[in-house]
Amino acid sequence: MKLHLFEGYGIEAEYMIVDKNTLKIKPIAEEILKFYNKNQITNEVALNSIAISNEIVSHVIELKTNGPKKILLGLDKYFHQIILNINDFLNIYNAILMPTAMHPFMNPDLETYLWQYGNREIYYTYNKIFNCKGHGWSNLQSIHINLPFYDEKEFVQLHNAIRIVLPLIPALSASSPFVEKKLHYLDTRLMYYENNQKKIPSITGKVIPEWIESIDDYYNKILYPMYNDIKPYDPQEILQEEWLNSRGAISRFERNAIEIRVMDIQESPVMDITLICLWVKLIQYLISNNKIIPIDLELLYNIYKKAIEKGTVTNLPEEYLNIWSIKKKNITIKEFIKLLLNGIDYPDNYLPYLKIILKYGNLSERILNNYNNSLEDEQIESIYRNLIECLVKNQYYL
Repeated sequence: MKLHLFEGYGIEAEYMIVDKNTLKIKPIAEEILKFYNKNQITNEVALNSIAISNEIVSHVIELKTNGPKKILLGLDKYFHQIILNINDFLNIYNAILMPTAMHPFMNPDLETYLWQYGNREIYYTYNKIFNCKGHGWSNLQSIHINLPFYDEKEFVQLHNAIRIVLPLIPALSASSPFVEKKLHYLDTRLMYYENNQKKIPSITGKVIPEWIESIDDYYNKILYPMYNDIKPYDPQEILQEEWLNSRGAISRFERNAIEIRVMDIQESPVMDITLICLWVKLIQYLISNNKIIPIDLELLYNIYKKAIEKGTVTNLPEEYLNIWSIKKKNITIKEFIKLLLNGIDYPDNYLPYLKIILKYGNLSERILNNYNNSLEDEQIESIYRNLIECLVKNQYYL
């Protein structure tokens, strides 16, 4: 059944499987899926409100809503319960789920294990073209947010509103400051995400999608160029589907939804839902107040790139603030969100958690507040053990 705007929400969350003692990755996603499927290998198992499925690598497991849910409030509790159940099973292997968007010391050249079972033709084709032994494929854990549309008019509205909100997301959701024990960007995942298919630039574009005026416009500006560009590498057309698009938000016409992909996964489901509610409320605000304009792609892309590096203190240009009818100049994204909070009907349940982010920073910023360069490896391991504890307890990290 097709849903209208904001009548349902589909959430996907990816977690790394690691050894309890060493925190090294453990490629045993198939064992989790077998356990929940009567000892038979499968790509996906539905467990009441939540389903679990594989990803391109065997050391990552995905949890997702089993179909669209009518409300976001309380969804964190369903995700948290499945996380606890999976962790109970993983005790057999001395393993546990680890949050955040990148493993801090994984070596992808030595520790990448591609999924060996269903859909492997797709994964092997990606590997043949792009070489999936790299952080950009094997070490990127994110949250995907699926928002429905009913018809072409709603699709165009939703797409063009999302593109305005996308640059803000990394500023508050960044959770990937370390790669192979070294400090990089606050949102290093998105740096790798943007470049993992640079062999064919049209697939990812500038991450922020282009302004569109119709579904045909979407195909002509976004899908057809990438299908054409990948064809020499994919003569059997295995990858020439709508999901080939790797921009920060992509159409899923097969389920009448747009999927937002630029949010790093947080330390716990309650923090995931805290931020998801914010993005949804901002998108709703733009649509209901007729504030959707064809703002320049380069302007949005520049905000996005700065947010990856500077996080919550990224400054917003006047042209962007004008969309939201904010007359102040040179305010940060953190200040911008504080100004908008009263006008977007943000749910009280998650407000205390959002205030943690607005006061102390995104998860990367909070991690770095506790990081002492002189301690290096020992300190990083200690921090990520605390983050695993946050996931177990469904709480925030400070």
